[in-house]
Order: sequence, then structure tokens, then C-alpha cells
Amino acid sequence: MKKLEAKKREAGESPEYIRNEEKYVPAVVYGKGMENLLVKVPDNVFRSIYKDIRDGVTFVLAVEGDKEYNVVLKDMQVHPTTGFLLHLDFLVEGE
Repeated sequence: MKKLEAKKREAGESPEYIRNEEKYVPAVVYGKGMENLLVKVPDNVFRSIYKDIRDGVTFVLAVEGDKEYNVVLKDMQVHPTTGFLLHLDFLVEGE
């Protein structure tokens, strides 16, 4: 099973800064019975595994080595002209 490392992010962090300066993609992890978890994932790492996880394939999202979630990519927002990844939504499976 594929694994993607993520970092927690604060609600006040600028998405533009995360994307442009840090080279991460803002994302949210959600599921039944849990609060939304704001995270960011490395753009280049996500792009490298995207072809393997795009069709509803479950993979592991590890958040700062603290907790691992079995998730599927539920939504992906891409800028229409630049192709930049704007935001990702991960749905926790089996919650």
C-alpha cells in the first residue's frame, strides 16, 4: 500500500505561502466521527504517487509520524491554466 507523509498546518497559514514558498499542497483529512484535520503534503511527492492512487485506491496518510490514516483521494483542485495543485481532500476509510 502506498504511503504519503503529511504535516499538520494551522488554520491561519496562508495557502499561497504553503504552495509557493514551502512547495506543499494544502489539504484536509475528514471522516465519519472525526474533526477535520488540516494538513499539507509535499507537492512533488504527491505528484509522484498520484497515478497509483487516483482511482479510489486506499493508501496510508501518515501525519507527522503521529497518526496514520487509511484514506482515499476524494477531491483535487487544480488551477485551470497553470496546473498548480490548489487543494486536496482525503476521506478516511473505515471510520
